[in-house]
Amino acid sequence: MKSKGPIEYDVLTLQDKHRSQKIWNGEISASESRLIVRRHDYDLWQHLKNNTLHTRILNYFDYTGFRGVLEVGNIPCYSSIITALVERWRPKTHTFHMRTGETTIPMQDMKVMFGMVVDGTSILLPNAKSMDLFARQTLIFNLTSWFPMKDCFQGFRIFSPSLVNYIETSNVINDNSTELEVQQKFRLYLFWLLGGTLFPDKSGNKFNSDFFIEMGDLQALATQAWGAATLSYLYHSLCRASICDISIVNGFISLLQRIIPFQPMISPFNNDQPEEQKPLAYKWS
Repeated sequence: MKSKGPIEYDVLTLQDKHRSQKIWNGEISASESRLIVRRHDYDLWQHLKNNTLHTRILNYFDYTGFRGVLEVGNIPCYSSIITALVERWRPKTHTFHMRTGETTIPMQDMKVMFGMVVDGTSILLPNAKSMDLFARQTLIFNLTSWFPMKDCFQGFRIFSPSLVNYIETSNVINDNSTELEVQQKFRLYLFWLLGGTLFPDKSGNKFNSDFFIEMGDLQALATQAWGAATLSYLYHSLCRASICDISIVNGFISLLQRIIPFQPMISPFNNDQPEEQKPLAYKWS
């Protein structure tokens, strides 16, 4: 009878803590093995479906390198597929161990598939540790004209319903809006995208307010390697989820789902953009 699990363990570091080991040992049943995929962007994509962003806001997404994520849109995630990938993820080498060999997700995928910046300056979040709640409230107000009250926070994380409610009840951007108003609204949408899609935490309803620290200078924001940071955060999430006592996986899970060849084509976000200018993940069928 062919034995379960790997024949040679020498290259499988941390295998005693890996979730695949417990599956091979029969300590995790099939019903318990499926991971919970945590993402906070359902409300975002529903909102964008019902409320078309003004061209002036989209221009800022284009300028800062995030428009490709909007163009690709909502990618349904299937926890069984994500779980299977996590079970093949090796934390030490950041690779998937497949039957055909080792493979991984390179930074080029973030650039080619979603158009994000991967070779820019680092994201440092200066003074994040020294900023108290009032300093963060003031910063958010100066950047967006929104002053979130204390009950909008848990620690330094903002409850997503508070953000969504403000965006949906604030003034809509139009041709007569000032440039300052456009920038303020763009920052709110960008924060929603960062906290809900690219850097979701395990809570399911909170966004880290640290992101606002980097939004003051939009010109500098456009040169920062947000694509590399997104991939790094996903790597960290996969490493954590591959350990046997973890049941939640988060991060930019849409990237994992999109690299699967049989993922069905999704509806376009903007039919007016020329096909050759769309990110590769939009075209992949």
